[in-house]
Amino acid sequence: MNKTARFYLLFVFIPMTLILVMQSFWGVSQQTENIPYSRFQHELEQGHIKSVVVGAQSIHGEFTTPQGGKTRFSTVPVPTDLRRELQKAGVQYTGAPDNT
Repeated sequence: MNKTARFYLLFVFIPMTLILVMQSFWGVSQQTENIPYSRFQHELEQGHIKSVVVGAQSIHGEFTTPQGGKTRFSTVPVPTDLRRELQKAGVQYTGAPDNT
């Protein structure tokens, strides 16, 4: 490989690739809204949730139609027994991930 090709590879192609990858991650993060778990439940009951991925400490998903310009959401679940009491009291609630 000659010096010119190596220069373009190291100083042009690699940084441009990194910029494009970072831009794609930034675009997804701009479309995601962190919502309270109580809102997630409401949107689910209304049929506004298209898909979800349930993790141990968080739920990520996609709205059927954009909500406030956002197409995706994330939330942290709340234990079922506490959730029932909060719903009965009409309180908006959200969860927080455990720090380990």
